[in-house]
Amino acid sequence: MGAVFFLVKLTIAIVIVCAILSPILISPHNKLSTLFWKIPNAFWIFLICIYFAIAMAVLIESSEQTRIRRQQYFQQYEVPNETHKNVVIENSIKSQLI
Repeated sequence: MGAVFFLVKLTIAIVIVCAILSPILISPHNKLSTLFWKIPNAFWIFLICIYFAIAMAVLIESSEQTRIRRQQYFQQYEVPNETHKNVVIENSIKSQLI
């Protein structure tokens, strides 16, 4: 849940920056606008790829953390019973010999 929230915040931040800069960048009489439109398309594609790489890394890490948390949760309720495990192993060995 934290990863999704992070991605939502990241996306909102990008949208806010674009919304603030859009009037400046659209104006034809602004030097910043002229510089903005001279940025190569390959750079924009690179930025989009970086965004998706960050998103994938965050989602993968989040799912791994969830898996670890779930595993730890189940381990705390697992009753260690070595005697029972040994009996099961011995019975399975005996059944294979018969």
